[in-house]
Amino acid sequence: MIVFYLHAGYPDEVIATMKIPVVVRCCIAGVFGPCAVPMFYTISGYLFFYGVKDIRKVYYKIKKRIKTLIIPFIIAAIFFPLFFMMMEFVPGATEHINSESFIKKFSELTFSKIIVSLLYDSGNGMPWAYHLWFMRDLIIIVALSPMLFYIKKWANYWSIVVILGMYFLFPHISFLYGMYWFVAGSFVLNNLGKLPKRVTLLLFGGFLLIAIYRVFSSYDTGIYLRVFEISLGVSSLWSIYDILITDRFRLISSPLLNTACKFTFFLYLYHEPGFHIIVKGIPLILGDNWFGYTMSFLLSPIIMALIGIGIGFVIKKFFPAFYGILVGGR
Repeated sequence: MIVFYLHAGYPDEVIATMKIPVVVRCCIAGVFGPCAVPMFYTISGYLFFYGVKDIRKVYYKIKKRIKTLIIPFIIAAIFFPLFFMMMEFVPGATEHINSESFIKKFSELTFSKIIVSLLYDSGNGMPWAYHLWFMRDLIIIVALSPMLFYIKKWANYWSIVVILGMYFLFPHISFLYGMYWFVAGSFVLNNLGKLPKRVTLLLFGGFLLIAIYRVFSSYDTGIYLRVFEISLGVSSLWSIYDILITDRFRLISSPLLNTACKFTFFLYLYHEPGFHIIVKGIPLILGDNWFGYTMSFLLSPIIMALIGIGIGFVIKKFFPAFYGILVGGR
């Protein structure tokens, strides 16, 4: 899942330029990758509305997420350009990892434009720390959660259709996409484990057929079929997880997995620009050819995960208060 998640941030046009066999890049990034971000939103929506019975609980959760979402988001957003600014003082480093000068950008932009570029949109629809785009949208969704609470209360399951309709009408408003998964997850995620195995396999098969057809035919399915495809993917993958991982499983029973899962949020926030460097560095070592890029595509997420977890472990062990600020106490 680490591979699918980290590669989900790659735009299709960037992946297409990599010298990687089409089967490898399509199966990893094209088929399963698009499910990673929606899965993030569905889990977030389920956890946010879990146990919420009145509007006071909604405001309590908003207040709590100032610490767990907004502060880490701001720190990670500042860390990204700051890292590249420091690398500009290392001879020869910028030509291998980044062609843009953030020192020049900061000197040319107004203060308000810098803030907008850091936290919202740097001109391409994403903040400078582009991997934070869906955390930015999650913050907006959480800010609008009182409205969602009342929509859910009045429309019940139909609220999923209401939000989806809003996304179809205004697809250019990016957070509406996440809002659909957020609301849908709050209703259905806890019930997917009740699906019969044959239904789960049928959903998964339908998802694979649509996804494979899309990536290998280069056919633009449009937002309607794409939402349907990913809905099948998220539902079936979650149900398959429930089938494979029974209620008897306890994370603490696997020391390695238990340790790694404690640093997933840290890894997400700060994997860039390190991941960017690893992706470009592996072909420099193994060769500027299909083999070097394929190994980079397959191994860079694993290498980044190991490095990120290691760094997080050291910071948490020796500077626990500082680590708590970096990840919002998670």
